[in-house]
Amino acid sequence: MESTDYIEDFSSKVQDYAATKLDIWKLKAVDKTSDTLSDAVAGIVVAVFAAFGLLFLGLGLSLVIGRWTGNLSIGFFMTGGFYGCSGFILYRFRKKWLKIPVSNLLIGKLLK
Repeated sequence: MESTDYIEDFSSKVQDYAATKLDIWKLKAVDKTSDTLSDAVAGIVVAVFAAFGLLFLGLGLSLVIGRWTGNLSIGFFMTGGFYGCSGFILYRFRKKWLKIPVSNLLIGKLLK
C-alpha cells in the first residue's frame, strides 16, 4: 500500500512539473512575440516619420534647386533622379543591407 502512495505522489508531481514547464514555455513565447512585435511597430512608426521628413526635405530641395537653375521642373527632375538612383542602389544591395540584418535581428530576439 505504501509503494502505491509513493507512485501516485510521484505521478502527480510529474504531472505538476509538466504543466508548469508548459506554462513557462507559453509565457516565454508570449514574451518573445510581444517584444518582437513591439520593436516592429516602433520601427514602423519611426520609418513613417522618417519618410515624411524625407518627403518634405526632398520637396524643399527640389524647390531650392529649381530656383537656382531658374526652372522648377529641373529641380524636381534632379531630386527625382537622385531618389531613383538611391532606390536602385538600395534594391541592388537589399539582401546585404536589409534582409540579412533584419533576419539576424529577429532570430536574435526570438532566441534570446
